Amino acid sequence: MKKIFCTIIIVLCFAGFSQAQINRAKAPKPGPAPEINIGTPASFTMTNGIRVFVVSNHSVPKVTASLILKLDPVQEGNKASYVSMMGDMMRRGTTTKSKAALDEEIDFLGGNVSTSSDGASASGLTDNFDKLFAIFSDVMLNPSFADSELVKVKKQALSSLKAAQDDPGSISSNVTSVVNYGKNFPYGEVETEATVNNIATDDLKSYHHDYWKPNVAYMAFVGDITEAHAKELVTKYLSNWKEGDVPAHAYNIPQKPAKVLITVVDRPSAVQTNINITAPIVLSPGDMDNFPVSVMNQILGGGMSGRLFQDLREKHGYTYGAYSSVSNDPIIGSFSASAAVRTAVTDSSLMRFMYELNLIRNEKVDEKKLDSAKNQLSGNFALSLERPARIAQFALNIARYNMPADYYKNYLKSIAAVTPDDIERAAQKYITPGQANIVLVGNSKDFAKQLPQFGEVQYVDIYGNPVAAPENKEIPAGVTAGSIIQNYLKAIGGEEKLKTVKDLSLKATASAMGQEIVLQQSYLMPDKYKMTLMLQSQNLTIVKILVNGDSVNMEQMGQSIPLTSEKKTEMKDQANPFQEMNFLHGKYTLKLKGIEPVNGSDAYSVAVTNDAGKTTTYYFDTKTGYEVRSVSTEKTPQGEVSNTTDLSDYKPVDGVTFPFSISTQNGPQKIDFTVQEVKINSGLKENDFE
Repeated sequence: MKKIFCTIIIVLCFAGFSQAQINRAKAPKPGPAPEINIGTPASFTMTNGIRVFVVSNHSVPKVTASLILKLDPVQEGNKASYVSMMGDMMRRGTTTKSKAALDEEIDFLGGNVSTSSDGASASGLTDNFDKLFAIFSDVMLNPSFADSELVKVKKQALSSLKAAQDDPGSISSNVTSVVNYGKNFPYGEVETEATVNNIATDDLKSYHHDYWKPNVAYMAFVGDITEAHAKELVTKYLSNWKEGDVPAHAYNIPQKPAKVLITVVDRPSAVQTNINITAPIVLSPGDMDNFPVSVMNQILGGGMSGRLFQDLREKHGYTYGAYSSVSNDPIIGSFSASAAVRTAVTDSSLMRFMYELNLIRNEKVDEKKLDSAKNQLSGNFALSLERPARIAQFALNIARYNMPADYYKNYLKSIAAVTPDDIERAAQKYITPGQANIVLVGNSKDFAKQLPQFGEVQYVDIYGNPVAAPENKEIPAGVTAGSIIQNYLKAIGGEEKLKTVKDLSLKATASAMGQEIVLQQSYLMPDKYKMTLMLQSQNLTIVKILVNGDSVNMEQMGQSIPLTSEKKTEMKDQANPFQEMNFLHGKYTLKLKGIEPVNGSDAYSVAVTNDAGKTTTYYFDTKTGYEVRSVSTEKTPQGEVSNTTDLSDYKPVDGVTFPFSISTQNGPQKIDFTVQEVKINSGLKENDFE
């Protein structure tokens, strides 16, 4: 067995020096960075053009085979995402096996097979790997692209898109792609419901036929396998894969904006502003600029020790984290500096971002910070070499991108050689705060007036399409927060009718990840409440909440969850199904914020703060009076997470009107519930809440 080790050897030469001559008051200067002996994977090229690399490691009886294609990106037009969908569909059946049959065979072998638009991989135990590789090859060469499977994939894609419509991170990603690259460049195309619905199986078949060719394929075997065995497998299963011409594409390379362009996506219910300061950059894999750029980015925003994090979080408390990143690419890469900040400090955060971006361009970093950043990068690189797959990845990168053969061999040397002058040069070349796209996703009403000082402002929708700036609509005379609540109570039945409700039960269902979720809520006036959230197929209770007077308990997967006093207060408030009746009496503070659009209609937004200091914003349709949305935030270790509940499809039950469609979004997770039944005064007893 031959193992690959990364060994950093520091040789101290004491010849000719006595111990008395050593000045122990000063730390010794580091020796020169070593050249890394990462070894060279075995390799061979098949007659049809597949280039194969083999990294043998017999310590674990497992083998992984990965194939990747060198392809130009494709302009997908009104069928955006069909290329990635093709990659998903490859794993969903071959011309001889259905998806169910594939899943069964792969599971029986204890392996895993995955596919993407430009590659595939298989991993399994050594004893079963030959059989697994046969399946892997069948998946790559003979996908069936069945219409029935495409229907399922499109349904999943549409469900994901619906969830992403209210996720600030997804919105920011979409809009950043559009403003950086433009919709006429492959990287700037955005998947929408329309583009998904336009995709047909013929599109997938054509792409696979035209682009999946062995002469642009690179394959790596890693693990308990020899070069001879790898060659035997590739010869047996892939030698009949026919080479051919692969379409090449030329593009107009996206350019940085001539000045600062601020692109705003208005999300009236947002409690934070997602900021991304970004621009396209020309930085290819293998370019020697990657080394000073990596060190520069580590100093600026590579982690908790980065300047952005220390400035915006530690010094000013604007956010839970601020970071930067640099992405290289054979065609066009990007620089990004981002954070999710409190809405009220959006403009202040932009000022701090700009200060730090200009600082790293105009002032040389000190040696201590520089050495720390270099040590972090070098240490991470050395640790990564413990994984044999990393060595294979290096070989694939060098081959695909025509990188210098010694690029990774000299990695530590290249990092160690970076100087303050190199950092300044890299920052001035790749960070251009005066030529940048600033993407903001948030409640623009609270920061729009401050934006022109930073640059030209435009508004777009969640897919980057231009829209008009939001209007500030005047609140009609006589409308107050109290009158809006009263109007809502009247709309759902009136206070006198609501007071006749002594008990109430509700059942709703939803689908998530292919499983049915059942929500059940029960109320017994004035202060008893029970909620369970269950996986129906497994009869498994995911969450259970029980409120009985002053006693409040919550369980998750059968485990008791400790609750803060604030959380208990919030749950006790929920013991009244018509909680809004209490808003007008005593312990709540109400503030009418304005009129904002919610799902295509105008709604009054009313901020309600309870006696524990928790604020929730409620939205009431200006015409019907119905409550259509509520938004609150939760503090988590990852930062503040927004919780949004949308209510619609109101129907009367025994004289009281209820929403029969309830959509909940917690961060990026969204679940749509449909109410199946509502029972009023059905005779619930106190022992139902034990």
